[in-house]
Amino acid sequence: MVTLHSLSRNVADWLRPAIEPTSEKDPAHLRQPLPIRRIAAQAAGMWLATRVALLLITLLARAFGFAPLAPVPLSVFPANPQYAPLLLPLLAPHPILASWVHWDASWYLLIGIHGYDIFTADSTGFFPMYPLQIRLLTLLFGNAAVLPVALLLSNLASLAAFIGLGLLAAHEAGPARAPTNASARLIRVTAAYPFAFFLFAPFTEGFFLACVVFSFLCARRGHWRWAAACAFLAGLTRPTAVALVPALAWEYGRQRGLWQRAAWRAGAWRTTDRLRTLAKGIAVAAAVPLGLGCYLLFLGLRYGDPMTPFTAQDLYHGHQNWPVWQTLAELIGRFFSPPVWPPAAALLYLDGGILIIFLVITLLNIRRLPLLYTLYMLATLYLLLATPIPHRKEFIPSAGRYLLMSVPIFLLFSRWIERWPWLEMVLVGGCFMLQGLFVVFFLNGLWIE
Repeated sequence: MVTLHSLSRNVADWLRPAIEPTSEKDPAHLRQPLPIRRIAAQAAGMWLATRVALLLITLLARAFGFAPLAPVPLSVFPANPQYAPLLLPLLAPHPILASWVHWDASWYLLIGIHGYDIFTADSTGFFPMYPLQIRLLTLLFGNAAVLPVALLLSNLASLAAFIGLGLLAAHEAGPARAPTNASARLIRVTAAYPFAFFLFAPFTEGFFLACVVFSFLCARRGHWRWAAACAFLAGLTRPTAVALVPALAWEYGRQRGLWQRAAWRAGAWRTTDRLRTLAKGIAVAAAVPLGLGCYLLFLGLRYGDPMTPFTAQDLYHGHQNWPVWQTLAELIGRFFSPPVWPPAAALLYLDGGILIIFLVITLLNIRRLPLLYTLYMLATLYLLLATPIPHRKEFIPSAGRYLLMSVPIFLLFSRWIERWPWLEMVLVGGCFMLQGLFVVFFLNGLWIE
């Protein structure tokens, strides 16, 4: 009897929503004050600790010969070494920090200095939000400071993302569940993610994560103008921001009662207030497309082809549009017949494994997450699965890095750690160790995304 009772209680706990949805009928929850100072201090502490650790790994990697003493064309621009002479003189004064410049980082630095004009069409696949900020600061400090400036921007954005994560966790936990403890757990879980070292590198990860987190936070608290502003900036940062559209649209409609059938059947939508509410919802959902549209409009006016970023993905990187089920079938098939090249096989299992695990967790927890989080995860996973690169042995390269934005999954992990504290050592500790190994690979110029 005890066993059956315990089992039924565990099942009931599993089926109960892990994160309760906010409601317009409970405005006190929306206005619940958050311990901003304490959460900011927590976030700053974890941010500083991880920055120090990454710098120590960088120094030790160079000291023991695991990182090149000076950048070389193939490590800076592996696929486009002809552009390396434009960047190498700017990296020479910063040999230690230059170990963090590989692949996309090289594009962002050069676009920040020269714009898109002198490059081929594939450079337009790198969206303007991050390089624009690099450009503004290099106007003040000079082009020679482009690398320190880019790293400073990335890390400040990462600090903002950590603070946003803490605030979001505190809001979801509510006053009855020790919000500051929930904040610390979510920040640790995110910082430990094996690919979280990209929050330090001169990539867009820090900016995009901050935009996503604050968009969620503002939406959950009913601050829709700020939610739309963050979504707009996300659209200028990365095309995968479109995953926010269904999430924000659903949450806005839920809080404002737009999805109630009875109201629509009774003709309530014809009232002026309801039409005004509907118009505001459309504006919120259009924030990301507006950000994307501004960039595409610039490309159309400047180069005559607004679709260049998308055609470049097909022409220069080999992305193809596949049905999700076809991609999953091919991915699982490659699991059983991996490439003979060991690094490619490892990346296939790593990126593909994380993607499948996150997909399974999302599907199994549909009832335990507010629907906006589920919609966001499903849209993000769809974007990755629908555009594989069949000729690459990894098949879905960089999936692990893109899934750094899986805030809903990290919320679930932090809630699991609250329920089973022993899981933190296994999950957080193990992921931190794996991340340290990945950092060494990355500094050595090996493909690890």
